[in-house]
Amino acid sequence: MSKEKYLKFLENFFSLAHLDAKKSTQMAFINADWRDFQNTPAKNETRVNSILINDYLRILNQSGWQETHIFMGVPLDVHVFHLLTRTSRNQKGLKIKKLITKARKYEDTKA
Repeated sequence: MSKEKYLKFLENFFSLAHLDAKKSTQMAFINADWRDFQNTPAKNETRVNSILINDYLRILNQSGWQETHIFMGVPLDVHVFHLLTRTSRNQKGLKIKKLITKARKYEDTKA
């Protein structure tokens, strides 16, 4: 998937998720920069194909979400991560799958 398609998918997904969420809903978005560094020395890297945290924040903010905390470079304890993902799967797994399907269908209609 190209960078543009991936970012468009995220825009669709987070917009639909925000429309479908209760006003009191909070979300933890766990991610990191994606740098296009394959076969490229660090001094020659460019931002052209990279996706940085500010790209994700722009998409989240434009889709109606608001960041309240940013944790950078903090390793996530394995037990906490499993708790977060297990809870998410049990309570919201099907809803998230439906939103992903909607976002993909929406993107297909715009292509």
